[in-house]
Amino acid sequence: MKYRALGTTGLVVSRLCFGTLTISPLQAALPTEEGACVIRHALALGLNFIDFAELYKTHPYVREALRDGRYEAVIATKSYAYTGEMMVFIPCIISAGSAFATGRRKRCWPPWGAPTRSERAFME
Repeated sequence: MKYRALGTTGLVVSRLCFGTLTISPLQAALPTEEGACVIRHALALGLNFIDFAELYKTHPYVREALRDGRYEAVIATKSYAYTGEMMVFIPCIISAGSAFATGRRKRCWPPWGAPTRSERAFME
């Protein structure tokens, strides 16, 4: 697998990014464990860059794929919200010991501040 720096963020990501739309309820509609297995296979091959969106409803797949802590991934996401206040908080990095894997979050809040209680509840 080849890797590149992600701009000036200090993050190094695989040149290939796993797009979760294909395993989502909107396309293949894989069961969560099966979709997580596909993601884990990609991670095992060296991919560390995952793309998802709130609309795809694939955060359970990513959470399950990373639950055991064997892999770390950089997550790219997007939203149809047109203001910061409308966006739902999504962690920017999901890794063992943080974010979806254990419920603890890295401090990568959006520019408008930490998530509200309802935003945190959405991500549980």
